[in-house]
Amino acid sequence: MLISLAALLVILFIPFNLVMTPERRLVFVNDAGKPIAYADVRQAWQQYSLGVSGEDRLKTDADGAVHLPKHSINTSIIWLIVGALREIRSVGIHAGFGSSEYVMIRMDDKTVKSYYDGKGLENERVVIQR
Repeated sequence: MLISLAALLVILFIPFNLVMTPERRLVFVNDAGKPIAYADVRQAWQQYSLGVSGEDRLKTDADGAVHLPKHSINTSIIWLIVGALREIRSVGIHAGFGSSEYVMIRMDDKTVKSYYDGKGLENERVVIQR
């Protein structure tokens, strides 16, 4: 029993690298298939349990492509648990856990299209409808 408890404590405190947003390349095109060149792109991300957030302001290139950087943090299971409990205490039923990400694009006509919620797209061609 004592060995099991010691093993559990060790596992809880082992540091690891948590990826909040993966590195990837997205290509933005309009509904006619033409690249959306030199558009402003904003990537906002947050890790609720750890209380960290940030954003990147980028531009698409001539081909409508943008490189979204990887964001990661060193943590442990115990810090994720403590952070989740703190989130519940401060926000209650509306508490969020884990990571979230949004990518928005501002096109030449100054409209902003929110296109991506961080759920599984990587190295994608993104069609923006006007």
